[in-house]
Amino acid sequence: MGAEWVVGVFFGGLFAMAVVAFATRNVDDPREVTGWARAHGVELTAGNIGLVRYFVRLVVVLRVVGGLGGWLIGSLVDDALGWRSADGGGAWIWALCGWMAGAWWADRAVATPARSGTGAGAWLASRRVADYLPWPLRWLPAVGAALAVVLAAAAVVEPARGVDTTRWELVALAAAAVAIAGLAALAQRSVVARPQPAVAPDRLTADDAVRATAIHHLGGGATAATLLIASALSLQPAWGGVEELRTALLFVSFFGALIAWRYGAFRAWRVRR
Repeated sequence: MGAEWVVGVFFGGLFAMAVVAFATRNVDDPREVTGWARAHGVELTAGNIGLVRYFVRLVVVLRVVGGLGGWLIGSLVDDALGWRSADGGGAWIWALCGWMAGAWWADRAVATPARSGTGAGAWLASRRVADYLPWPLRWLPAVGAALAVVLAAAAVVEPARGVDTTRWELVALAAAAVAIAGLAALAQRSVVARPQPAVAPDRLTADDAVRATAIHHLGGGATAATLLIASALSLQPAWGGVEELRTALLFVSFFGALIAWRYGAFRAWRVRR
């Protein structure tokens, strides 16, 4: 058993390194920096190029490492507690949570005196999440969590035939969706609440774009994670024999998760001051 564990860790490490290397292969490409700046309406100058280059490279690496770390943590939790939360689609949910944590940490990493230009006196007033995020992404994580709760409750009342999911597992899935939506909202507020120094306009524009990127990753990632949980729960209730409803909910929640992650999380947002 010990030898199998060592072999598993070894090949798992090789796989993780290969994934990180492939996903970050273009991290030093100058076009990544200029493309991000152009999409977010940031004019690169001598005053902000260091911040932009640092963040664009860092957020790519931390998202990938966070996603792999989330998947690994889910597997370790399952091994320790005898759960199966990281099986099948659950692995993607764990990976998404780690991916969001990496995006949030990238924003925190640039919030240092050397990067943000702090040190001299004045600070600008705090802004709102609405300044950095469109309203659909502000509410969709909560909608996904609410849908998961409704589906879990329906499955507890009238479970489908052949489903071996216990009531505790249904409650745990619903609670996980609520926790993901709540923690993402708190993380978004922490990004906005980060003190913003009164610095030159070029650096201020870059700082706003950094925050918008982090908040979009959190909003789109949380929407995708909660909808993936809802898609798993859509097959649990019997729904009075209405098979078409189960299929429609599965289709909408699953593809909604893909769209939220692909287009919501990576949407370029120009902050208006």
